[in-house]
Amino acid sequence: MTPSRPLKASKTTRVLKMLAKPKGISLEVICTATGW
Repeated sequence: MTPSRPLKASKTTRVLKMLAKPKGISLEVICTATGW
Protein backbone atom coordinates (compact mmCIF):
# COMPACT_ATOMS: atom_id res chain seq x y z
CA MET A 1 0.00 0.00 0.00
CA THR A 2 1.22 3.48 -0.78
CA PRO A 3 1.46 5.80 2.25
CA SER A 4 0.65 8.77 0.01
CA ARG A 5 -2.98 7.63 -0.15
CA PRO A 6 -3.86 6.52 3.40
CA LEU A 7 -7.58 7.25 3.09
CA LYS A 8 -8.06 5.18 -0.03
CA ALA A 9 -5.78 2.47 1.31
CA SER A 10 -7.62 2.17 4.62
CA LYS A 11 -10.98 2.07 2.87
CA THR A 12 -9.76 -0.56 0.43
CA THR A 13 -8.32 -2.60 3.29
CA ARG A 14 -11.63 -2.46 5.11
CA VAL A 15 -13.47 -3.65 2.00
CA LEU A 16 -10.95 -6.43 1.42
CA LYS A 17 -11.32 -7.58 5.02
CA MET A 18 -15.10 -7.75 4.63
CA LEU A 19 -14.72 -9.69 1.38
CA ALA A 20 -12.08 -12.02 2.77
CA LYS A 21 -13.80 -12.79 6.08
CA PRO A 22 -16.61 -15.07 4.82
CA LYS A 23 -14.29 -16.78 2.36
CA GLY A 24 -11.60 -17.42 4.97
CA ILE A 25 -8.91 -15.75 2.88
CA SER A 26 -6.14 -14.03 4.77
CA LEU A 27 -5.48 -10.38 4.03
CA GLU A 28 -1.82 -11.18 3.42
CA VAL A 29 -2.74 -13.45 0.51
CA ILE A 30 -4.94 -10.76 -1.02
CA CYS A 31 -2.20 -8.14 -0.64
CA THR A 32 0.31 -10.46 -2.27
CA ALA A 33 -2.06 -11.28 -5.12
CA THR A 34 -2.89 -7.63 -5.80
CA GLY A 35 0.69 -6.44 -5.48
CA TRP A 36 0.20 -4.36 -2.31
